Amino acid sequence: MKLMMLMALAGVFGFASSAKAQLDVRPPREVLPGHWKNAAGKLHYYFEKDRVTLIDSEKLIGVYPYEIVEEHILQNLIKIKLKSDEASLRDIRVDFKRKGFMESFQVKSATINNIMLYVDDKRAP
Repeated sequence: MKLMMLMALAGVFGFASSAKAQLDVRPPREVLPGHWKNAAGKLHYYFEKDRVTLIDSEKLIGVYPYEIVEEHILQNLIKIKLKSDEASLRDIRVDFKRKGFMESFQVKSATINNIMLYVDDKRAP
């Protein structure tokens, strides 16, 4: 089952051909810090140890402290809650090669799913 999940993540993120990329087996809380962007390149997250800066189309959405509510190392899953954010808990599943993560959360009655790709280790715009 876990192998199938890894293969599915590899397919979603297009990493199946990057066999040279090393697996990152650190806990999700250690992998999350850095600069991430969505596939369109408009939405950017800059994660620090305890806060995240959100940018959309080069406009600052906000800088939010966050708390880790839950973490499952074997599933590479972390749930965070952004303080002062209208969204529900954010479920973040980081891939094992630190190339991207899938995020899911709700705002009001809408469910939002984002695929975010790792850019670099910058923690601020």
